[in-house]
Amino acid sequence: MIWKDSYKIGVQEVDDQHKELFERLNAFLRVVRGKDTMEVKAEKVAETLAFMGEYVIVHFDSEEEIQRRYNYLNYETHRQIHERFKAERIFVD
Repeated sequence: MIWKDSYKIGVQEVDDQHKELFERLNAFLRVVRGKDTMEVKAEKVAETLAFMGEYVIVHFDSEEEIQRRYNYLNYETHRQIHERFKAERIFVD
Protein backbone atom coordinates (compact mmCIF):
# COMPACT_ATOMS: atom_id res chain seq x y z
CA MET A 1 0.00 0.00 0.00
CA ILE A 2 1.17 3.53 -0.68
CA TRP A 3 -0.12 4.95 2.64
CA LYS A 4 2.52 5.73 5.24
CA ASP A 5 1.99 6.71 8.84
CA SER A 6 4.26 9.68 8.20
CA TYR A 7 1.34 11.18 6.20
CA LYS A 8 -0.75 11.49 9.37
CA ILE A 9 -1.54 15.02 10.48
CA GLY A 10 -2.79 14.01 13.93
CA VAL A 11 -6.52 14.58 13.39
CA GLN A 12 -8.09 11.12 13.40
CA GLU A 13 -11.05 11.95 11.16
CA VAL A 14 -8.85 13.53 8.49
CA ASP A 15 -6.19 10.84 8.78
CA ASP A 16 -8.84 8.14 8.32
CA GLN A 17 -10.21 9.91 5.25
CA HIS A 18 -6.75 10.32 3.75
CA LYS A 19 -6.05 6.65 4.39
CA GLU A 20 -9.32 5.70 2.65
CA LEU A 21 -8.32 7.78 -0.38
CA PHE A 22 -4.95 6.06 -0.51
CA GLU A 23 -6.57 2.62 -0.19
CA ARG A 24 -8.92 3.41 -3.08
CA LEU A 25 -6.02 4.67 -5.18
CA ASN A 26 -4.09 1.51 -4.40
CA ALA A 27 -7.07 -0.64 -5.45
CA PHE A 28 -7.40 1.44 -8.62
CA LEU A 29 -3.75 0.81 -9.49
CA ARG A 30 -4.20 -2.94 -8.93
CA VAL A 31 -7.11 -2.92 -11.39
CA VAL A 32 -5.23 -0.97 -14.03
CA ARG A 33 -2.17 -3.21 -13.70
CA GLY A 34 -4.24 -6.40 -13.46
CA LYS A 35 -4.92 -9.02 -16.08
CA ASP A 36 -8.68 -8.50 -16.38
CA THR A 37 -10.18 -7.71 -19.76
CA MET A 38 -10.48 -4.06 -20.79
CA GLU A 39 -14.24 -4.28 -20.27
CA VAL A 40 -13.83 -5.42 -16.67
CA LYS A 41 -11.13 -2.82 -16.06
CA ALA A 42 -13.26 -0.05 -17.56
CA GLU A 43 -16.16 -0.90 -15.24
CA LYS A 44 -13.94 -0.96 -12.16
CA VAL A 45 -12.20 2.26 -13.18
CA ALA A 46 -15.58 3.97 -13.65
CA GLU A 47 -16.69 2.80 -10.20
CA THR A 48 -13.50 4.11 -8.62
CA LEU A 49 -13.75 7.48 -10.37
CA ALA A 50 -17.38 7.84 -9.32
CA PHE A 51 -16.45 7.10 -5.70
CA MET A 52 -13.52 9.50 -5.78
CA GLY A 53 -15.64 12.26 -7.30
CA GLU A 54 -18.07 12.04 -4.41
CA TYR A 55 -15.63 11.22 -1.63
CA VAL A 56 -13.20 14.05 -2.22
CA ILE A 57 -16.05 16.55 -1.87
CA VAL A 58 -17.12 14.95 1.42
CA HIS A 59 -13.49 14.93 2.54
CA PHE A 60 -12.86 18.55 1.56
CA ASP A 61 -15.99 19.70 3.38
CA SER A 62 -15.03 17.72 6.48
CA GLU A 63 -11.45 18.97 6.43
CA GLU A 64 -12.55 22.58 6.02
CA GLU A 65 -15.04 22.27 8.90
CA ILE A 66 -12.27 20.98 11.16
CA GLN A 67 -9.95 23.77 10.03
CA ARG A 68 -12.60 26.40 10.83
CA ARG A 69 -13.32 24.78 14.20
CA TYR A 70 -9.66 25.06 15.19
CA ASN A 71 -9.03 28.42 13.50
CA TYR A 72 -6.44 26.91 11.18
CA LEU A 73 -4.12 29.72 10.16
CA ASN A 74 -3.94 28.74 6.47
CA TYR A 75 -7.62 27.90 6.12
CA GLU A 76 -8.38 30.26 3.24
CA THR A 77 -5.37 29.14 1.20
CA HIS A 78 -6.26 25.50 1.80
CA ARG A 79 -9.91 26.13 0.88
CA GLN A 80 -8.85 27.79 -2.37
CA ILE A 81 -6.72 24.75 -3.26
CA HIS A 82 -9.79 22.57 -2.71
CA GLU A 83 -11.91 24.87 -4.87
CA ARG A 84 -9.39 24.76 -7.74
CA PHE A 85 -9.25 20.98 -7.51
CA LYS A 86 -13.05 20.72 -7.59
CA ALA A 87 -13.21 23.16 -10.52
CA GLU A 88 -10.94 20.89 -12.56
CA ARG A 89 -13.57 18.19 -12.15
CA ILE A 90 -10.96 15.46 -12.49
CA PHE A 91 -13.17 12.72 -11.10
CA VAL A 92 -16.55 13.96 -12.24
CA ASP A 93 -18.03 13.08 -15.62
